[in-house]
Amino acid sequence: MYKFIILAVIFGIGVQIPSELPTPAVNGIQLNDNTETVLLALGNPNDQDQYIYNTCDPESNNMQWHYPGMSITFTEYHKQPMVSQIVIYDGKWALGGIHLQDDVQQVKALFGDANFIHDVLPYNNRGDASWEFTIRHNQVANIALKQASCKSTV
Repeated sequence: MYKFIILAVIFGIGVQIPSELPTPAVNGIQLNDNTETVLLALGNPNDQDQYIYNTCDPESNNMQWHYPGMSITFTEYHKQPMVSQIVIYDGKWALGGIHLQDDVQQVKALFGDANFIHDVLPYNNRGDASWEFTIRHNQVANIALKQASCKSTV
């Protein structure tokens, strides 16, 4: 749901703008959650990759857990693996109430208007998180929640 701020503009005209985008989660999992939190919410992954290259810090490693229809990437921050990306590509999962196959208008109604970059509707919140909805045939085909930039890993 949008929160709105009424801004006084020249001549006393009011304009509504979103104060901030909603903080999305997937089954209660958000960026920066640790492995314990993910295990409690989702159980053990079906599969995992332990040593995926970490673009933010080549000295550290990423690991990726795979669940049916979703993958979760963990990046080491201060020697602690934290959720840095969630990708939904099939199944029951939703991000902030948006499921695969939802109409593009549902995304815009919840998250606001955005300009397409190729077939992706990108959103960025306060510079620390971004979420992207890949749209095909006017429906959500893929959802990604990820860190918008690298954090300090020291």
